[in-house]
Amino acid sequence: MVAWCDEMTAVACVDTALQASLVGLDELTAGLEGHGPRARAVLRRCRPGSDSGVESIVRQALAARGVEVEQQVVVTSVGPSDMRLRGRRGQALRALVELDGFAFHSRRDAFDRDRRKDAEAASAGYTTLRFSADQIERDLGEVIDTIVRVRDAHDAGKDEPKFLSRARFRTI
Repeated sequence: MVAWCDEMTAVACVDTALQASLVGLDELTAGLEGHGPRARAVLRRCRPGSDSGVESIVRQALAARGVEVEQQVVVTSVGPSDMRLRGRRGQALRALVELDGFAFHSRRDAFDRDRRKDAEAASAGYTTLRFSADQIERDLGEVIDTIVRVRDAHDAGKDEPKFLSRARFRTI
């Protein structure tokens, strides 16, 4: 996979295997020794913490834009959040990113749990950005732009971002 997938996909697959404890980084490094500079480049970008390939892809795209995140951070009693944004100086921000695949978030109990988590985070002063896997697949650039704008707004110390994304709104 490291040899034939594009680098982002290869990193996402390895990240997921690392998080699921299917393989260790030392074991992987030893197994790919001698496979050339591409394998080394993929391994340098791998990190445990992504529960899915979608989370890894977003982490990688944010890193390419200079945005640092913490993954699987617990800030509510409902469970871990996929990502917490860090500011330009490395400080933890009150901004969370949740990335939802339909398969794991389509049931009523999962839907309700997500809403409880968002409400608890809001009551603790956190902004939660929630994106679907389809949104990420269709327009990763827009998702990353939105996350960067929210990071910048929080990093500047603003309580509420004073912008609208390019989403289209209709007045009723």
